[in-house]
Amino acid sequence: MRSVFAALLATLVLSAGVASAQSVGDDFDWDPARRDFRQPGGAPSTGTAGSGAMAGLDKELARPDLTPQKRADLLVLRSMLFRSMGREADSRRDFQEALRVWPDTRFDILAAAAMADANAGRTQPALDTLDKALRERPGLPTLLTVRGQVRLMLGDNDLAIADLSPLVDSSPRARWLRVQAYFNKGSHRESSDDVEVLMRGWSGAAPVLPMLWRYANNVKLRRDARGALAADYRTFGEPTEWPAPIVRHLLGRMTAGDLDVAAETDAGAKRTNGRCLTALFQGLDSLRGGNRNRARELFQLSQARCGPSTSANLAASAELRRM
Repeated sequence: MRSVFAALLATLVLSAGVASAQSVGDDFDWDPARRDFRQPGGAPSTGTAGSGAMAGLDKELARPDLTPQKRADLLVLRSMLFRSMGREADSRRDFQEALRVWPDTRFDILAAAAMADANAGRTQPALDTLDKALRERPGLPTLLTVRGQVRLMLGDNDLAIADLSPLVDSSPRARWLRVQAYFNKGSHRESSDDVEVLMRGWSGAAPVLPMLWRYANNVKLRRDARGALAADYRTFGEPTEWPAPIVRHLLGRMTAGDLDVAAETDAGAKRTNGRCLTALFQGLDSLRGGNRNRARELFQLSQARCGPSTSANLAASAELRRM
């Protein structure tokens, strides 16, 4: 399940040629508050797959119980599919209909464009776009979330927190971004409290990234970070997908060498630059053990391995400033 914002963002990022840029928070891709619709048949494409996707979208759009927002989402996706098939008139028709049934669709598009700009390093134009849109639609959650994320990428943690705080009760995504803003600011107790809220009542697969960031905050708060991680391991079960090997390493169940191999070979690690996150948490583990020199080396390695706007790079940079 994906929101139209996610679909548009992916399209804009790819068209801008910056598909490899991984923005802060993108490695925590869950949010029950996101719009609930399926993209039938996968991503827009031509040929048989495109025909299957079109049939699925047509079927969904025929449903009488769709909310205006959900109908607009589906119309935008079908517009994108029509465009990929060279059917420009049909694409324009669906797009105009999406704007008619849910006018705020255009703010989703503005937010997606701003995020694509920020990922490409054009952060000031991104902020200008978002500021202008928010003057027209003050408090719109999509715009505030993206502006908070861009501000987090810039290291403006207090401003990011100000944008995200009104949204955290209804948006786990906003709360997750605030976890990182508090951590980078050095407000580890507040960051830890937000992680606790995210994990409360968790169901489904083990929440590996929240487990790791709770560990990170506990290291900084001089709590029993390994003990708390072991308790999470027992509570939620053994994680299976990347970055699960990092959890096993921090618990002493995997050597550093084996973790490095996993970071190079695991499919999920390859997709998300696992060597980046590995260096950050190895650095935090060294800090927990009192080896500040080794921690500094690993944080510097995390900086080198991670894109400048990734959560790991920003956290590593914050740690280096505090050492």
